[in-house]
Amino acid sequence: MLCVIVVIWLLEIHILDLFRIASVNLLDGIAITAIPSLLTYSVIRPIAIGSCVYVTFALWSSLILFVFTSIRFIIHCIVLYRTEKKTSNLIDLADLYKGTLSQPVPRPILLAEKDVDYDLLEREGVTNQLYRSIIHCQPEQSYVISLEGEWGAGKTTIINNTKRLLRSDIHSTNDYILVDDFDPWLYGTQESLLLAMFESLVRHSGMRYSPSRSSRTIRTLRETVANSHWTGNLLHIIFHDIDSVTKLKHRISSYLRTNGKSIVFFIDNLDRATDENIIFLFKLIGIVFDLPRVIYVLSFERERINSVLKNTHEIDPRFTEKIIQQEIRVPTISAEKSQNLYSTCLINLLTAYGISGNEIKEFVPAAKYIIKKTKNIRMFKRMVNSVFPIVFCDNNLLKKSDLFAIEAIHFFDPELFYSIYNNPQFFISHEQDSVIALELGFNKDAFNKQGSEFFKHLFSTHADAIDLLSELFPYVERYKKGNTLKSTNLFSDPLAEQIKKESRICDGKYFDLYFSYSTNDYVVIRRDIESLISDMNSIAHTTDDVELKAVAQAIQNHLLSFKSDDHREWVERLQLHLSDIVQERMFSVAVALYTMINHFDHSGSMLGYGLDAHTRIEYIISELLLKCTEKEFEEFISIISKDYRQLRVIRSILQWMSSEKREQTEVRIKRSERLKMQFNNICRQILEQHINLYSDNNYYPKNTWGLYSYCKAHDDTESFSAYISKILSPASVYRILWDLTTTSIGDSYAYSISDENFRIYIIDADLADNLVKERPPQSKDEEFVFNVYEAFRRGKPDEWGEKRISSTTNRILQL
Repeated sequence: MLCVIVVIWLLEIHILDLFRIASVNLLDGIAITAIPSLLTYSVIRPIAIGSCVYVTFALWSSLILFVFTSIRFIIHCIVLYRTEKKTSNLIDLADLYKGTLSQPVPRPILLAEKDVDYDLLEREGVTNQLYRSIIHCQPEQSYVISLEGEWGAGKTTIINNTKRLLRSDIHSTNDYILVDDFDPWLYGTQESLLLAMFESLVRHSGMRYSPSRSSRTIRTLRETVANSHWTGNLLHIIFHDIDSVTKLKHRISSYLRTNGKSIVFFIDNLDRATDENIIFLFKLIGIVFDLPRVIYVLSFERERINSVLKNTHEIDPRFTEKIIQQEIRVPTISAEKSQNLYSTCLINLLTAYGISGNEIKEFVPAAKYIIKKTKNIRMFKRMVNSVFPIVFCDNNLLKKSDLFAIEAIHFFDPELFYSIYNNPQFFISHEQDSVIALELGFNKDAFNKQGSEFFKHLFSTHADAIDLLSELFPYVERYKKGNTLKSTNLFSDPLAEQIKKESRICDGKYFDLYFSYSTNDYVVIRRDIESLISDMNSIAHTTDDVELKAVAQAIQNHLLSFKSDDHREWVERLQLHLSDIVQERMFSVAVALYTMINHFDHSGSMLGYGLDAHTRIEYIISELLLKCTEKEFEEFISIISKDYRQLRVIRSILQWMSSEKREQTEVRIKRSERLKMQFNNICRQILEQHINLYSDNNYYPKNTWGLYSYCKAHDDTESFSAYISKILSPASVYRILWDLTTTSIGDSYAYSISDENFRIYIIDADLADNLVKERPPQSKDEEFVFNVYEAFRRGKPDEWGEKRISSTTNRILQL
């Protein structure tokens, strides 16, 4: 029966859970108590009565408990060892300021919020004033000193430095007893506060006091103080046993006089206590514990104490004037000292997070804002612990200085932060939503007026942030300078490319990410492009063919991981990072893009503005060819010499390279002429050798327009018409009809054949009719071309006078 009770009890105390806990607990107490008891029983029982089976049971039980305790001790030591090996990632502000951070620096870098005994703001004067006030004070009654300052002004630091001076002075050590473990913030009731203060005085004075007398004294003190006014209630005290209180005060006073010591009773953070406890504590100091040779140092914020006394009827607000004999005020920290501290810490933090010297300049506007808004060291520490981990501990590919700035605003001024987030139209100046962009294009005056009114209202209450926001948002910068937000004239923005490349906050593609801490497709594409460039730059150079294949394979692997809808953004991002490609890899990238150019989407955009992926790749190739060596450029000329399938691509590359809008350098002019010469040679070969661009080997949609441009440039369009006439046949008719089909993009894709295009390609319309009759469509793609042709020949014009076939999707045909 006993065994059953023991088992049930062990289950109730969760013995297995207790065993796994590394710290000392109930099991250890049971084991330590049971082992000597069982051993004592095993020795005394045989001597007194005689040996029995219980003795053996007791011996085995004590052995089991000993093994159990030993295992518990080993586990405790292992856990303690592992815990001690773990290093804290909390650093001290002094180490940050002095730049003596341990290496490697932990991530995130967090500042410890702890009481210290050093002063980075050079307030030795106040510390010395408090120290001298204590050591030169030999009061016959209690002496109360108040240390007053705003929250976070460094009162605790001053007190800790004063304690350090008292402990380091051998005379002070012999003359003073420091009570520095009393925190009124910890106690919720008046009784607990009274008990804690009483025990602190008794314990630190070195006296011995019986528990029963302590309890009776505490009860008398509580009743006395709780019912007293600021003058005291003598009648109430007479009818209570105050003899013990009087004797206690006399004993403490006599003891302190005898040993020649004074008690320095520090009460820090007084203003953190509840209103009732603050009033109660003043009563204790002024009425009960007004002991001789006791110096009280009270630390608080005066405004908070005045507010408490103003809202109570228990004591007269002037009561503190009777209690406090000396006031020491913590002066306002000079702007120069605080700015030096904060700026040095910010620079050291940025450096520790890997920001280089040149990059630190980008963080200066946000740092100035932080220094201006920081009221005290405690606020600075909270800012560091709140802002820096978000900015530097997540590789989100956003502009670090922009994210740092907006997070600083979030910390100091949440209202401004959400005003920015909720009014994106006045802050997004680049890559705006297409609908908004069109609307602004037609209503610039209205937008400028609304934006100016919005900023006027915003900065009427947040003027201290205008300098910082002008660094983040071009619209704010223009408003600050007195300009219209959006110019009424078209102008090129020299910063546009850099803003896109760095994914800045004023870019509509990334604006939301600075507030949501999330990601989107644009970030995924940027990460992929940067990875691609890293992969290409790291390819070891062996032979030209091996290198080219490796580069082409890398591009293909990255490109194929995205849908065709993402190609445009992918290529735009690639263009932004061309300068990141190493010089020796430029030519290989150009050739690889050229050979696989038809993998890139050629559908354009639904709104019909901007370059599609295919066309932008042609531009990129032209730029890369200008950056490669002369020998490499001649190798490219050799590669394209008989590439009839890419005639239109070659023509487009030539147009980009020779564009008058580009800087006309000597290299550009020379290579444009060389490429033009090769393009002309290819076109002459096609015409003279009757090379069929519509054969399976040479066909690519719209390719013959490159040949037409050559003929037109030489005023010889008849040669082109004659060329088409020779190869127009039932086998080529659908490919030719598709080449002269144009695509317009609006709410949908519209396909049509214009009279002008038809005349360029086909002289005899009846011939085309006969060819499509002779060879009816044999696939859905050919049927689509046939329908476009039928709409052109026999269809009815729509409200716009067009004969066309519409489609909700772009048609990529295999003919």
